[in-house]
Amino acid sequence: MTQSINRRIAANFKQTGLPENITGATGGTSVTFIDSDALIPSADLTGDSGDLVFSRSSNALFVCEGGYYRKLSSSSLVTAEMLLIGGGGGGQSGGGGAGGLLYYGSEVGRSSDSADYERKPHGSAISIDVGKTYTVTIGDGGGRASNGANSTVTATGVSFTAFGGGSGADGGGTHIGTGFQGNDGGSGGGGGGNTGTGSNVRLLGGDNVPGQGFPGGVGLEVGNSPAGAGGGAGGPGGSAEAGSANHSNGGSGLRYSITGTETYYAGGGGGGSHNAGFGSGGPGGGGNGNINNGASTPGTANTGGGGGGGGYAHGSASTISNGGSGVCILKTASTLTTTGTVTVDSDGNGFNVYTFTDDGTFKTS
Repeated sequence: MTQSINRRIAANFKQTGLPENITGATGGTSVTFIDSDALIPSADLTGDSGDLVFSRSSNALFVCEGGYYRKLSSSSLVTAEMLLIGGGGGGQSGGGGAGGLLYYGSEVGRSSDSADYERKPHGSAISIDVGKTYTVTIGDGGGRASNGANSTVTATGVSFTAFGGGSGADGGGTHIGTGFQGNDGGSGGGGGGNTGTGSNVRLLGGDNVPGQGFPGGVGLEVGNSPAGAGGGAGGPGGSAEAGSANHSNGGSGLRYSITGTETYYAGGGGGGSHNAGFGSGGPGGGGNGNINNGASTPGTANTGGGGGGGGYAHGSASTISNGGSGVCILKTASTLTTTGTVTVDSDGNGFNVYTFTDDGTFKTS
């Protein structure tokens, strides 16, 4: 009877909307859901043999053996939380959009104001098959007026893609812009500004990949040439407004604690202008914009942040508005074998954290 109850409980793990406690038909077996392995009851706890605890952070099942809980392991499968971010888009007059963001695990991503936006995980912790090699490709940030590159994790039958951010409006030269719109990407790039028409034509920001980011902000065709900002993983890029100083700030990124320290990722780049002001980069590595001959700032490396939009002579230094490169972070209770540029740390709660800042591979034996 206990075995059939446990099988029914295991089948229910694939469903959503489960209550925090489930009791078996005979009342002798129950399963309790917790958010972290660190919350597993210790050896002093009493309980009926057979009671189960399921940890969302590691997708692991623990069984009570009278005085303590023992982890039930699988010989063919381990799991890991994963944060995967594409390269940020480069700025032009508009700010670059952040790289697309994918997260699998138990955390809820939050923007700079958690009341504004919260993103649920894209799924539970990923499964890593024993003996299978997983290839990690980290997307480079886009150059000036160029989209960022995709970041991917692939293996036989497995494919995850975080799309590169869209660039700020492509002016096609050193001038601030020629009326172009922002480019599409993981998050969209900001719409450009254009000098001299006085027509207040709206230059739309680029669109986003659903579930990975937000669109870029709107630029305007007016004499001061205010451009839009790039979108971020946690909010849209700011838009320019006619008749006022341009403060089109980059869209907010999202913050996660997968490394053990709460950190923002994938912020959009701030918009630039000819002489109407500029916006700041969004939290999560977005670069600041600038005006006239002033240098914008690039997106921060390994955050997927968008590059800042530039001023009139923006093209005089070609790297000042580059997007930030992407990143892949894995957190697991298991030990992985890796190649490439990867650092290994602890999250402080017994989990190993693997951070890929360039291409590589991982597997478990």
